[in-house]
Amino acid sequence: MQRYAFYITSIIFVAVLMSGCSGTEPADIALVTGGVVENVGENVNSAWDDYAPAVTANGTLFFTSRRPNPKRQDYWDDVYRVNHIERNWEKPVYLSEVINTPESQGAISISPDGRTLYLALCRQPDGYGKCDIYMAEWNDRGTEWSSARNLDNPEGKDLRMEPIVDNFDQINTTYWESQPSISPDGRTLYFASDRPGGYGGTDLWMSRRQLDGTWGRPVNLGPDVNTKGEERTPSIAFDGRTLYYASDGFPDGENSKAAGGMDLYVTRNQGSRWSRPMNLGYPINSVNDDVFISSTLSGDTLYFASNRPGGYGEFDLYLLLDPPFPPDAVVNIFGVVTDIETGQPLASTPITIEDYGTGEIINKFQSLESGQYQFIVPAGREYRISAEQKGYIFKSEVFEVPELTTYRRLEKNIALEPIPPIITVPPKTNLTVLFDFDKATLRPESKPELERAIRFILQNPGRRFEISAHTDALGTEEYNLDLSERRAAAVKKYLVENGVPEDIIISKGYGESQPIDDNETPQGRQRNRRVELTVIE
Repeated sequence: MQRYAFYITSIIFVAVLMSGCSGTEPADIALVTGGVVENVGENVNSAWDDYAPAVTANGTLFFTSRRPNPKRQDYWDDVYRVNHIERNWEKPVYLSEVINTPESQGAISISPDGRTLYLALCRQPDGYGKCDIYMAEWNDRGTEWSSARNLDNPEGKDLRMEPIVDNFDQINTTYWESQPSISPDGRTLYFASDRPGGYGGTDLWMSRRQLDGTWGRPVNLGPDVNTKGEERTPSIAFDGRTLYYASDGFPDGENSKAAGGMDLYVTRNQGSRWSRPMNLGYPINSVNDDVFISSTLSGDTLYFASNRPGGYGEFDLYLLLDPPFPPDAVVNIFGVVTDIETGQPLASTPITIEDYGTGEIINKFQSLESGQYQFIVPAGREYRISAEQKGYIFKSEVFEVPELTTYRRLEKNIALEPIPPIITVPPKTNLTVLFDFDKATLRPESKPELERAIRFILQNPGRRFEISAHTDALGTEEYNLDLSERRAAAVKKYLVENGVPEDIIISKGYGESQPIDDNETPQGRQRNRRVELTVIE
């Protein structure tokens, strides 16, 4: 059976701008239908249901299939992964018997780095309802998956013999919770549920991860997204704002143009609300059911499932090239953490990504056994990346990601300096702290870095440290020396006030006397304006 493609004609849907007296209502999405739909092909699709595509940052495709299980030769839904080189797909790989249980595995979602899998499991002894949402992790060695843990019962307590009283503050209840989609920063989970409090049969909900790792009370996405009908298969794109999903509840009106069955829609988070959903139109939607959609990192391809005629089985996986409403451009930051002296990779190094402007933690994770790491950030912001490893002086860097119109990759390798038992060459690191202009007043953006310095100092008892401040060459030597001394003293004062013993730390200003770059350029002067933490004993 040959694959086929639907080529777009001149069909255009344009959203009408929303108006309001307050002027606060966001504009609806302006959508031009386009693209080319192709069956993924017989190397991936089978004679059974193939659905729930989920794509990692490097393009690996995970999906669920009802094909005969290669281990047990039964027909429950199991999870597979498949890679492709250019347009040639490899043979799908059965994921793991640890993940694929004797019961049905439903819809899945995968983190951008491919290390955290969210999936729906049904009829499990540690489950609360018909189907619950679980999480499994790929180990740092890159060798195996952990057993899937119920998000609200991570200890795996057998609940079959216990009376369960619904707790609607948690994700999983006695109702149906399924079809998870995790945001690229791992902090927001979208899912479908028929729990009370919705607007129809099944609605879309979201829950945010708390600081302690638990999940907050789920929130319904509201009447702009949900209808009296069925809303299912949410999928948040890599930009964290663009949400795709399936629905059969929208009328066949101006902004819907429902094709039939379940249709795929798109909406964008506008901060306080979601934009009016737009039907993705022909050729992605058909008169049959079109469900489960996932975007690639670059946003130039959408994968989805459909039971339209001409496939290899019931539901097949399809792709849409050049989709009509791609997500915002994002940046894939990647690199390797190494020992600066030996060049050897440093495994399990905690890495933190912060919004430099607000101090908000964007993500936390650890490097792989190979020292590799990667993460996704939206464009148009300034970020701070920091790495901490026992026995090494921590390292932080501030970098800016400009506004972009297309996807971009950015390599940032991190080399950490070890702390020797006896100090001969004092190891040092730059502190990414900010001061008010021409003053020694620490700005709020500096707090996360200063807390990091405090943690490092207290974790290395018996050592002594120096806080040194440096300036560029603008102004007089005398003024620059005085300014640097006051700034070094301000940092020391903060550290001491927050638990660092005063007798183990000194502060010193060097003014413009120790430049590390040319003072003739703005970039060079910026590098010269720095505060350093040095292990001196």
